[in-house]
Amino acid sequence: MTDANSEIIQKELAIATLTERTVRGALKIVVDTSKSIVRAGEPFSVFVTIENPFDIPIVIRSTETHLPIELRDLFGEYLKRKDLSNSRKKMLSDIQGFWQRLGKRLSLAWEDLISALFTRFTPARSHKHIAPKKAL
Repeated sequence: MTDANSEIIQKELAIATLTERTVRGALKIVVDTSKSIVRAGEPFSVFVTIENPFDIPIVIRSTETHLPIELRDLFGEYLKRKDLSNSRKKMLSDIQGFWQRLGKRLSLAWEDLISALFTRFTPARSHKHIAPKKAL
């Protein structure tokens, strides 16, 4: 039985070695452009670098790279969002200032109304510069 066991072990080792050789993971693929900033109307190149980290050689017949139909200006969009945010903050500040000023005016008017209602208010005393009308 030892001969049978050793044959089985040798077959399993051969299968394991074959499996280790044929099983691979992902290739390392890096896509880069010739310029860090791509502007409208200016030509640029796209580079695809493929690295094989395994000891088994591979043959690459072709690669495909899909470029977007439109390129976005991320920094310009950021600046627009920032300007919009600042204008909204200013508008909110103006609205809050308006309501604060209105609240102060209303509180002053309310205080004047309360003082007029609960004090001995006579028009003659409050308006001394206006002479009372005489009856005809």
